[in-house]
Amino acid sequence: MGFPNLVLPFDDALIARLSERVLAVRVTDPSDVLTVNERVKSSGNRLSLIILDAQVALGEVTFNESWAGINLAVFADRMGPFRDLARQLRLIRELGPSFYLPADEPENLTSFRIMSSVNLRCGALFSGRGPIDWEKLADLMTYALVGTVPHGPIEPFSTIAGHYRRAEWIEWGPIFFDDPAHFLHVDPDGRIAFSRRELLQGEFIEEDIGRLDDAVVSPAYRDRVDHHKRLFLEFHPCSRCPGWRVCLGKFSQNGDDRKDCAAFTAEMIALLDEIETRHDEPGKEGHDHRHL
Repeated sequence: MGFPNLVLPFDDALIARLSERVLAVRVTDPSDVLTVNERVKSSGNRLSLIILDAQVALGEVTFNESWAGINLAVFADRMGPFRDLARQLRLIRELGPSFYLPADEPENLTSFRIMSSVNLRCGALFSGRGPIDWEKLADLMTYALVGTVPHGPIEPFSTIAGHYRRAEWIEWGPIFFDDPAHFLHVDPDGRIAFSRRELLQGEFIEEDIGRLDDAVVSPAYRDRVDHHKRLFLEFHPCSRCPGWRVCLGKFSQNGDDRKDCAAFTAEMIALLDEIETRHDEPGKEGHDHRHL
């Protein structure tokens, strides 16, 4: 396992304190995208991606053809009217950004289908902000996995399907930049957190980015990276769930009542098992795993 990427805000002084690191830089202003790309290159660090925290609906973001070649992830609260996004569809397809919306907004569960239907990459965020409509989410999951019409990936379902094995568990946190084995989060003061959520809550593992190397060899870091194994050994309620191996607790961020998320993951596993069985049937080699 290599050194984790650092997710940090766009701050010249903060970037100047780093050298030979892989950075994922968060911006709120689209006009900063090109500036960040140049500043990171000149700093002696490497840019893995730019995360645009859009302050508007996705359709209101103005994309720029000069962003070509920059790995871009766009976070927003909603898609907005599709016609607004469609006006830039050709350019968006050329740039290839990924779009992320909260799964706890019912309208977004419809937006994911719309964006995917025009071959845009999108992801459903499970942030724990509010209740999930599990029925609508199950419909979206089914569409993502077995939809017969070609469509773009909908995360985390595409990654789960692509890595699914009956006897193995799947860590899909990295696709949302939320796995300390791959990403650590840094605030403007250089304090380091395991996740974006913990950073916003002021829960830091290190107060000084100058001690970054010490942080990643600390027992606290190793314990967090291996926390799935620890929870399983501790017989945590989530580890007793049949859906544990495709969830690892990520769908259970909306309170202590885990009945709905347990039923959802059980339905997903049943569908994945059926897909795998059909894929393994004689004469089915090479069959697309998204289709039954």
